[in-house]
Amino acid sequence: MTDSSQANQSPLKDIPELQTVANRKYLTLGQLGNVLGVTYQTVRRYVVDGKLRAVKVGGSYRVYEDEIRRFLDMGNLEAEYARAAAVMSTNPIE
Repeated sequence: MTDSSQANQSPLKDIPELQTVANRKYLTLGQLGNVLGVTYQTVRRYVVDGKLRAVKVGGSYRVYEDEIRRFLDMGNLEAEYARAAAVMSTNPIE
């Protein structure tokens, strides 16, 4: 593998908690938050803001693997980190 192909590797590769329904793999919002290193509330905000598409089943959301890949490919997470860094630089935690 070249360096550029390694950079394109999905953080979802070999994640044991990917569940399957009707041959579609998915994560709950909490599971996706754990994978991405953000809170459940942050992932839910992505859904509410329309950045991330999710399907509500009963009382919980499911985010299918193809949607997670689309979300990551669009660079939404990097934008979120940049926003958080800007907030932290102007309001440091003491």
